Amino acid sequence: MIALAIVPQPGSNYVSISDEFYKRLEQIKRDVPDDVKINIALDQTKFIKKSILEVEETLMLAFLLVVMIFYLFFREWIIAIRPLIDIPFH
Repeated sequence: MIALAIVPQPGSNYVSISDEFYKRLEQIKRDVPDDVKINIALDQTKFIKKSILEVEETLMLAFLLVVMIFYLFFREWIIAIRPLIDIPFH
């Protein structure tokens, strides 16, 4: 058995390093004989990717709720959509 640990430098992008690693791993799997098994023991970037997806979902839900609440109070779509234009510019 051979173990390999990839430790990114502080401040580096873990997700891009992980994506590049999996690309290279597929190349390595094609080159090794069939009797050699390659397994990933631990991948911390799965949790990071899941967290990013959850943040995106939360932001979309928040924007939707803001628009719906504004529409319920003012009953005009122009006023309800206005915060979506204003919030990113502040």
